[in-house]
Amino acid sequence: MNYNLDFKSDENNWFDLWHIHFDNKGKGNNNFKTRKVFLEKIFAEFEKIKGQIQSFSLPYQLWIFIDENDSCYDAIYIHTENPNNTPFPIKPEPCENSSNN
Repeated sequence: MNYNLDFKSDENNWFDLWHIHFDNKGKGNNNFKTRKVFLEKIFAEFEKIKGQIQSFSLPYQLWIFIDENDSCYDAIYIHTENPNNTPFPIKPEPCENSSNN
């Protein structure tokens, strides 16, 4: 992946729902074998970021979002307090489960 994350702990360093997608074209929607390749990339990259963010002493949230219906939305997110007033911490909302409908 090609991005540069700065985990210096100072008031000018923040993340406002920063995220990175791995399957921008939604190829994983074609079959699970392809989806699995993208999911493995997400999980591996998440572990790398999780190791790097340990040096960040400010409160943060780090999570993976998986959309069961569209792999182009699968992403890793980082979020902190920020000057944009996006709420922190983000409180997860219940997901709709299509199998219950």
